[in-house]
Amino acid sequence: MFLRSLTFPGFLAASLLALAACRNSAETDRLNEPFLQITNGRFEVQPVVLYNDTTYAGMPMGSGSLEFDYDGDLKGRFTANGALFVAQKDSQGVAAIIAKLFSIDFQEYREGLSLVGFRPRGDGAADIFVLGTKVGVALDSIQTGFSYGIGPLQPFNGLFLVGLDINEFWAGEKNFIEIAENAFVLSAGIITIDSRDSLRVSGQFAGTTDINRTPKVSLRE
Repeated sequence: MFLRSLTFPGFLAASLLALAACRNSAETDRLNEPFLQITNGRFEVQPVVLYNDTTYAGMPMGSGSLEFDYDGDLKGRFTANGALFVAQKDSQGVAAIIAKLFSIDFQEYREGLSLVGFRPRGDGAADIFVLGTKVGVALDSIQTGFSYGIGPLQPFNGLFLVGLDINEFWAGEKNFIEIAENAFVLSAGIITIDSRDSLRVSGQFAGTTDINRTPKVSLRE
């Protein structure tokens, strides 16, 4: 159970980013894969903080706002705001979780940050964006001014699912990449933390599914 143990307690299949990582490491013809470039990504969230021994009991999974522009095989703007609850279907929301895992090697808690933007389309499907830290590479802490990479060899994974059946998303039992109308896995990118206090985390991000087909991947000034 790749992801559940770090960042998404119970509501999302662990295969979500595990499959994303496997997809990026496979030997495939990248020119035949879906292409997407994400720019102008912004988030300002109030995360839920979870520890190893936290019992998840149906609470809202954080809240806040998340937005970005995208172009490539699809073009548009993704926006979501508010709190996200398990089994939410009719309204948009943002999940924001900071998972604290105790490192036996370092004898200290380390952090993983996960963001989920959920935007229903009104046809029983939703567009869903996930940006999350990987298991095994938890960060010392999510600090203001720090930047982290997104991609198969980086601490963060990113996935944009377009037209995913809402019920199947919450059931978490299928390969989301295969059952979404369109699925884009970020192979390169960057996330920067602009501010963090006891209640909120804000930052910016950008990414691409193929750095060789992207003029640049940069954060807006």
